[in-house]
Formats: sequence, C-alpha cells, structure tokens
Amino acid sequence: MEGDTFSEMESYFSSENYYKDDIYAYDHIFFGNNSLNEDPIPLTAKVVLGVSYSLAIFICGIGNLLLCCSLIRFQRMRTTTNLLIGNLALSDFIVAAICTPFKFYYYMAESWPFGNVMCVLVGYATVTSFYVSVNSLLVIALDRYSSIMYPLRPRMNRNMLSCIVCIIWVVSLIVAVPTATTTVTTTMYLRNEHGDIVGNYTACWESHWTNHTLMAFYTILLLLVEFVIPLVLMVFVYFSIAKKLWFRHVPGGHVTQQQEMVVEKTKRRTIRMLIIVVTLFAVCWAPFHGYAINRDFIMPSFQGERTLHFFTTFYFVEALAMGNSVFNTIIYIAINANFRMTAMQMILPKALWKKEPTQNAYVRYQKNTHRTRAGGRKNGDINGSLMTSSTCVVKDRSPKHQQLQLI
Repeated sequence: MEGDTFSEMESYFSSENYYKDDIYAYDHIFFGNNSLNEDPIPLTAKVVLGVSYSLAIFICGIGNLLLCCSLIRFQRMRTTTNLLIGNLALSDFIVAAICTPFKFYYYMAESWPFGNVMCVLVGYATVTSFYVSVNSLLVIALDRYSSIMYPLRPRMNRNMLSCIVCIIWVVSLIVAVPTATTTVTTTMYLRNEHGDIVGNYTACWESHWTNHTLMAFYTILLLLVEFVIPLVLMVFVYFSIAKKLWFRHVPGGHVTQQQEMVVEKTKRRTIRMLIIVVTLFAVCWAPFHGYAINRDFIMPSFQGERTLHFFTTFYFVEALAMGNSVFNTIIYIAINANFRMTAMQMILPKALWKKEPTQNAYVRYQKNTHRTRAGGRKNGDINGSLMTSSTCVVKDRSPKHQQLQLI
C-alpha cells in the first residue's frame, strides 16, 4: 500500500531533494487531486488557526512580556512560584513573538519563503518552548503541592530554583534535537496529467527521518514524556491540593462569619482554578499527540484523497495546542490582581495608581514559620497567595511592602 502511495506521487511531483523512500513524502500528495484554482486547505481551518495564532501573538506576546518586566523591576514579585511562572511566561513569549509570525504566514500561504536556516531555527525554538511550558507547568504543580501538603518544610532557595529552571531548559533542548536535525525546506513541483510543471511551493517539514522505527519511537517518547506523565502527575497533585484545601478550617477558636465567607470563597476559587488548569492542558494537547500518532502509524497507508483530511485536522489541533499558551497567560497572569497592579504601575502615570486592586481588601496571607533550636517557632515573611499552607485573614494595609504571588 505504501509503495502505491509513492508511485502515485511520482506522477505529480519532482524535486532535487525528493527521494522515493522519503517517509514523509505522502504529506503533499493531496496537491495532485486539486486544481490550481482550488485551495486544498478549507477556509474554515485557516480561519480557526489564524484566530488562534492572532490571539497568541497579542495576548501571550504582551501579557508575558509585561510579566517578565514586572519580575525584573519589582523585587517583591520575585517569589519562588512567581519566578517559575516567569519561566513559563518566557517560553510562551518566545513562541508568540518570535516563532508564531513565521508559522502564521507559512500555514496561511502554504509555502515557506524564509530559507532553510530559519525553517530549522523556528521549528526548533517552537518545539523547545512548548516543552519548556509543559515542564514548567509540572514544576509549578509540584511546588504548590510541596508548600501546601508539607507547610513546615523549607521552600526551595534561589540556587535550587536556578538549577531547576536550567534543568527544564536543558531537557527541553535535548528532547527537541531530533526536530532540528530532521527539519529541512523542500521545493515541490506540481505536474498536470501530461507531466508538465504547472506550479511549485516550498515546504518546511521534518522529512529527513531515514528510519521509520526510530521516528515511531520518538513519537511515542514525546507522548509519554511531554503529555501522559505530566498529565498524570498534575491530576494527582492538584486532586491532593483540592482535597486538602476543601477540608481545611480557619485556625483559632473565634472565627467570624465574614472570615468563614472569605475562606470558603478562596477555597472554591482555588479549586476551580486547579481543575481548569488540568482540564485545559488535557483538552489542548491530547488532540495534538493523537494526530502525531495517526500521522506516523496510520497515515502512510492512506491514498492521496484521504490525506487532505489529515492536513485539515492538523490546522485544528495546532490551533488547540497554541490555545493552551493563551489560556495559561489568562489564568496565571491576566486575571491576577497582583499582576494587574504591577502592570499598571509600569504603564500608567503614578497619579492613576489610586485604584490598586489589593488595597483595603481582605487578602489571605501565608505566614512562614520554622522551629528554633529551643523547639519554638520563629515567624518569617508574609507572602500573599491564593494557595497557602498556614493562613489567616487580615486587612491589607501596605501592599507595596508585601511579597506578591500570582497563584
């Protein structure tokens, strides 16, 4: 069946970079079943992907850039969790500001005019940044789990945090190496039924896989390492956190009704956010990895007329995967009052700072404690957070001097 597919392609294409045993040669067979005046990709698929990419460029680009700037400018924002979120924001910003504009043009025009070097760099940077985002989400979940389930354990210091961030980037760079080594540009020529060249286009794709078994192994490895394992761990971690928060009570014997209402409202908001984070991760990435499995294990045996459906599907799954970065930006950054306050202080004149989101509002704080040699406890810093280990309800009188957390 696969030999018939390649034979059919030879009647439509010729290229100096084309080889009969090329594993991905079937990717463009559907062009032979369309007239020159007919766009092989449906307009609906292009619109969906275009909207997703536009939102990513605007929301992820601006939102993540503001977050990175706020972490640099405001020392009170540099908590452990915020710096982990900053690492997530940096990877999403690289995709939104650097990679997405090139891919946007490529998928809309269906041709790559930027050369082979940019093809490799954009593909490698995109895949690396996606893996950094996934690994950062997992580390953020584990950090929240440690601080809530084991509140008396010391949090990671700056040196440990720096090592973890470096490990995230190094692992992601290594995992993405096969993408860089197999990505090339190929000029394909469209022929009519008489064998005459009637058009051409340039593809930017992973076409240098010479071993189908190795390619299948890499696809399964990515499925496990960058989706299944992180998803299982995040489900377990966030379920444990939600269970812990749901059955937590306000410390002390004299609890007012207003304090109970604040705590219950915070519980519901936090649990709802945890459920949304895990659900969006699964919904956005499951179709992408499912498409990769179909592409490498099922699609090679299909004839040209069915290949078009796979390419149309790719536009939708790519839009969903890109949407996860948009959702992360909204969840972790845009809807957070502390971030909005620091962003406002960077953008607006000081005279317009009078409506600070956290001023004169009831906020939950974490009071860090550790035991002294005598067995007593020594009070530490107070950090604003939505998910805390030892909480009390106080009225925020001086938000400018508190450490602010995004989650």
